[in-house]
Amino acid sequence: MFVFDSINVSLVIVVFIYLLFALLIIQKGKELYAYYHLLIILSVIFWTVSMIFYRSSDSSNAFLYCTVLYVGPIFTSSFFYIFSFVFPYNKLPSFKHFCISIAISFFILLLVLTPNIIIADVEVLPEEENIIVWGKYYFVYVLYHTILISLGLYNLLKKYLSARGAMKKQLRFVTGGYFLGFSLTMVTNVMMVWWGDFRLNWMGQICSLFMVVSIFISIVKHRLMGIRFLASQIYVYLIVAIFAYIYFQYMLYVHILVLSGKASLMQLTLFDLFSTVVFAIVLLPFLIYIQKSSDILFFKGQNPRKLIKDVSIRLSGVIDLRQLTIVLNEELKKLLGTENLYIVIRSVHSSKYFDNLVLLNAKNGKVKFTKDHISKENKAFVASKRGPESVFSVEQLVKSKRYKKDVLKKFAKYEIEMIAPLELHKKVVGLLLLTSKATQETYSKEDIEFIEIIASQAAIAVENAKLYNEVKVFNRRLRMEIRSAIGEIEHSNNDLVQANLKLVRAYEKLHK
Repeated sequence: MFVFDSINVSLVIVVFIYLLFALLIIQKGKELYAYYHLLIILSVIFWTVSMIFYRSSDSSNAFLYCTVLYVGPIFTSSFFYIFSFVFPYNKLPSFKHFCISIAISFFILLLVLTPNIIIADVEVLPEEENIIVWGKYYFVYVLYHTILISLGLYNLLKKYLSARGAMKKQLRFVTGGYFLGFSLTMVTNVMMVWWGDFRLNWMGQICSLFMVVSIFISIVKHRLMGIRFLASQIYVYLIVAIFAYIYFQYMLYVHILVLSGKASLMQLTLFDLFSTVVFAIVLLPFLIYIQKSSDILFFKGQNPRKLIKDVSIRLSGVIDLRQLTIVLNEELKKLLGTENLYIVIRSVHSSKYFDNLVLLNAKNGKVKFTKDHISKENKAFVASKRGPESVFSVEQLVKSKRYKKDVLKKFAKYEIEMIAPLELHKKVVGLLLLTSKATQETYSKEDIEFIEIIASQAAIAVENAKLYNEVKVFNRRLRMEIRSAIGEIEHSNNDLVQANLKLVRAYEKLHK
């Protein structure tokens, strides 16, 4: 018999929140660290559900549920330790570290499952929290969690100190969230119960929200999915869950209070079948309406296809490089929140540099041509993409260690965060460099896909602008040559006139 007091109801809500996070990661997670984050969430869900059963247990099964309750945190700490190696660069720990952590975890698991070693007995008290009688080796359990959690936080702290830019902010967020969540959990669920105070032994499951949510938001910021996408999905799931709950309560009411003892099994079956069909028919248009309302609420009613079409049409009508820079800045600032952008195009006079770094100053809307050069080495970078992604972050360049420090310093000078090659017919015609967002959020996966589409359109516009500039230069040179030729003709004509005058004068002299 479950106890539905305020604490257990809160734990059920926490489980529901964790399930939403797990579902979103299953749908959108592609990185290795996302799967380890999923394992952490699943272990916390197991731990929270075990607490609900434990708090609802009686004297006959309290020891069993207590044992299961203390199995969950073993995997949470173990998965966090491995996660600290994987996040954010997707690098697994060495085989030695991995095997040692797994072996120690199974050893602690064996100690928990063995009676009288970690847990000796459980005293069930009415209207109060159960009291656990600890075995003499409970300190081993405490030491295990303390060591693994401390090592995991140490790994994250080392990465934070060596990182920079947006990656540093993400690591700061993850490290802080884990530190806060684990600190509160260790106090309420490890130390206080060790001292005999069990009043808050359920708080650890709720405090774990700090670390789970911090990792999830950090993964969101690391281009796994967009914040708006996350909010819209949670909104849809909540509405559908409420709708399903109302249907369930309606069916329960009809079965118990209306049809109980009055209808046969066949009649109940037919009623359930008819009700389910009606529910499905009503649910389909309702889902469409919810999705539309989600788009209006979180995406301001914007249709991504229409946005891309409008931007493409606007870019196709621009044939001036300065105007192109202004248009791109306006569109990316409006749609993505980008603070500044640079366009790097090939130098007409040198094959060694991507020359003419174009800077749009957002303060006064003027376009400036800087004197900086980006070496041809960057050409190798933009042409060396392998796989579906064609947009890179500066963090990826730092991680690859393939590029000279002067190139990275130049990107840091202009606070570049994302780099998109402008390719046309498999030929790189330039680079699109984006600074961070005004909100300081990292570019999401949807942002990256949008930038890729815009970059392909911008490549055509850049090439058209270059051709237009070449035509203007040609016309300017042609006018100068024509003027020069006309000047030479006029000069020759003056010489002829002067010579003719001399001949006339000579003739007049000769005639006299």
